[in-house]
Amino acid sequence: MSRFECWQTAEHAATYDARIFYPTVYLKGVYQNFNEFILLDKYLPKDEPFKLLEIGCATGEIYRYLRHAYPKMEYIGCDISKSAIEKGKKKYPNANFMITDPELKEAKDVNPDYIFERDVVVHQTDPFAFLKQICLSAKKGVFFRLRTRDEGSTVLDMEKSCQMYHGLWAPFMMLNCDEVVSFLEDLNVCSKIVILKNYTILGGHHGRYLPKDCHLAETGTAESGVYIEIGRGSKRPEIIIERRDEKEKIPFVCKTLKRVIQHSFGPGSSRVWW
Repeated sequence: MSRFECWQTAEHAATYDARIFYPTVYLKGVYQNFNEFILLDKYLPKDEPFKLLEIGCATGEIYRYLRHAYPKMEYIGCDISKSAIEKGKKKYPNANFMITDPELKEAKDVNPDYIFERDVVVHQTDPFAFLKQICLSAKKGVFFRLRTRDEGSTVLDMEKSCQMYHGLWAPFMMLNCDEVVSFLEDLNVCSKIVILKNYTILGGHHGRYLPKDCHLAETGTAESGVYIEIGRGSKRPEIIIERRDEKEKIPFVCKTLKRVIQHSFGPGSSRVWW
């Protein structure tokens, strides 16, 4: 059975299409709570045209967010899921969506300024090779989400690092943070490496079967947003590793939801909910 089979199911497309019902203002609040979107907001140019390739775009709900946040962006979304791409094309006919193979052969011809992806690296059996590929394919920068650990080596054994997804096992790799930084430094294409972490125990959640120490707080597992500034020929990139407290996420969603309720039901309506 192919390890990519779970991405072809109708359930996969339906899962990623759930946010179609979110008002755009609420969708914005949800995404801006994630570390990789915080890095997008900080490092992606807002008033300049650029070409962005989203790898693993699913049904295109991130495109809906991006087109409002970056009106001068040229967007291309690619995914290996035919059912997800078909849904994306129906919802957003003005966007450029393409089906690609797991090796991203079609996407290599895009020549993007920036690449963005969420949870594609972690689902690779060789995540470091995939990281190299996307860093070499972007002209200016790469944004992505990882699951990292501070203690203990990366375990690239799918029997120990995997996730049950729609009844099928898929790779789910926890990457040691120091290994990631060292690997990126050795590529000699990075002028800046920024990692923004939320420390949280990741073992035992969402159908993940992970090495036993990932169930322990002392392993230092984290949801980590990463930004790579591309500067080919750079010998010693600037490295910034920051921690973000999990409780910082709450006010963003609460304030946004409050605005949605007030917009829908009137200025005083939030008292019913809060």
